[in-house]
Amino acid sequence: MKQRRNVVHEPEVPDVDLDVQMWDELPDEKLAQSDELGWAPIHHAARKGVLHIIERAVLYNNQLLEQKTIDVSAITPLLIAVQVTSSLSKSSSSSSSLSSLQRLKD
Repeated sequence: MKQRRNVVHEPEVPDVDLDVQMWDELPDEKLAQSDELGWAPIHHAARKGVLHIIERAVLYNNQLLEQKTIDVSAITPLLIAVQVTSSLSKSSSSSSSLSSLQRLKD
């Protein structure tokens, strides 16, 4: 009998350069627009740890933290941030970033 394995798949991340300055200049509603895989700037910002972009997007619409991608991973910005945080060393800066995201969601 074959055993089932839980396999965590890496999300298919679109090849996007994080141009923070460009995103700083975008109107808030553009931060909610996603690409063909469902990745919005908030997903990329969570992957790169750019908290001020995440904060702007969440202040515009706090539901964006739960916006799933439409690729095979169906991952949210909040889950991306958790993955990134857990892969970093247990530094105080990484745990404070996660705490900040949790406060924003509330």
